Amino acid sequence: MTSDMTCAGNVGPMETDPGDAEDAVARYLREQADRPLGDAQLASGRTLAPFSHALGLGAENLLVKAIDALAAQDEDRATALVRRAVGLPFDEHEEVAPAAMAAHYLLFNLVTDVMEDSPDDDERWLDAALAVIDGPDRFARLDMRDVLTAIAQDYDLTRSERRRLRGGIRDVEAAPELVDLLDLTQEELAERVMAILGACRSYADAVGA
Repeated sequence: MTSDMTCAGNVGPMETDPGDAEDAVARYLREQADRPLGDAQLASGRTLAPFSHALGLGAENLLVKAIDALAAQDEDRATALVRRAVGLPFDEHEEVAPAAMAAHYLLFNLVTDVMEDSPDDDERWLDAALAVIDGPDRFARLDMRDVLTAIAQDYDLTRSERRRLRGGIRDVEAAPELVDLLDLTQEELAERVMAILGACRSYADAVGA
């Protein structure tokens, strides 16, 4: 299977520099605080929505660049980029750490893009996903389980795909989704995010993306 997608699926690196995205977030907060009733407005979903969007784009941009660094075998750069993503402010609008959400959707989009581009009788998209499930990284295994669970719920799979998918995730330990783990330290979150990015890289390599 060949594909011209990045490891992030259809969502490639944003044109905005990640540093610019971080600066924009800080600038937005300063501007809101300087406005009359700024604190009250920050408590409203209407005002938090653009802030949330900026955080999401910033985290995604940083993590896509981290995946590229992993592909170039530059683990130090990848680690530094992940730490920057993890250090972004908590998204009060979505009630999630931006890096956790971005990492999950990078993997989800990658798998679903490959799946949707595959002929009905081509299950290599699932072979690669189950290889992550069977791999040694517990955190990558947990997030891939969450991705496959969502696919089983939301997509029209063949009977063979559904049987194999359910069998593959059956024995994966029960655990909360990463986006629901709000008490992780930055170091713990960075470790989880790095595991997911490694799964993205392994999956892309397996399917030729």
